[in-house]
Amino acid sequence: MKKVLLIIGSLMILSGVSGALNHVSLIFKSLEEELGEYGSPASLMIWQYIPSFSVYVTLLAAGSLLLGLAALLKQQEKRNVLMEQLIDAVKVKDGEAEHAAAVNPSDIEKQTLTLFQSRNERDLEETSEDQEKDERYYWKG
Repeated sequence: MKKVLLIIGSLMILSGVSGALNHVSLIFKSLEEELGEYGSPASLMIWQYIPSFSVYVTLLAAGSLLLGLAALLKQQEKRNVLMEQLIDAVKVKDGEAEHAAAVNPSDIEKQTLTLFQSRNERDLEETSEDQEKDERYYWKG
């Protein structure tokens, strides 16, 4: 895709430049002939030829846009490659961290587990005592 855009954009710019140069040379040739034949001022004749430059200006602008788009796609591809490498590196690092955590649980994890177990035991004791006191069960939100 990028190569096609580069080729088409380059061809458009080259055709715009060559067409504009050819058009300028034709303007000067026709000015020389008309000045020799009619002798009228050249500024009026130049104003008559200016609107025909729009085709060449359009070719130059469109070619430039296509080259810019090709450059943007190239930078986006480089960015995607870098992001893939970064994601792979993060996955490898996370995998190593998970493996290390699974092998050696830390003291904090052990303390947390014992805390949860003790809370669960207390909750079970409290709920059994409450149910013995009253047959109705109330939600403790």
